[in-house]
Amino acid sequence: MKRALISTALLMALATGWGAQALWAKHLEEANRVFELRIYSVLPGRMDALNARFKNHTNPLLTKYHMTLIGFWQLQGDDAGKKLYYLVAHKNRKEAEANWTAFSNDSDWKVARDASEKDGKIVEKIERVWLDPTEYSMMK
Repeated sequence: MKRALISTALLMALATGWGAQALWAKHLEEANRVFELRIYSVLPGRMDALNARFKNHTNPLLTKYHMTLIGFWQLQGDDAGKKLYYLVAHKNRKEAEANWTAFSNDSDWKVARDASEKDGKIVEKIERVWLDPTEYSMMK
């Protein structure tokens, strides 16, 4: 009985160690990720169409291709309908490029994009800025 108890305790300790190792690996992966700030210049009167496309189609497809959506923002005041800002996290820059290529080639994306632009183009220009967190950043 004592031997079985010791064996069980040893197995539990090993399993806990492996679980901790997996958690540490996930932490390191997240600590090395890169952030992409995307800025969409929206054509006049088309912000509602862009917001609907993100909400109903784009966001699920972005997450399908391993992009972590951090947040979305619009300007305040008179410029509220002119730009959409959003922040995406990727495991690394190489994977980010692969994610965007896969997303761009997705047939569901092409259908959603074309349907949302039946009344005219939505986005005039897309800017991309790559960001690395500082050592004192709360988000890594």
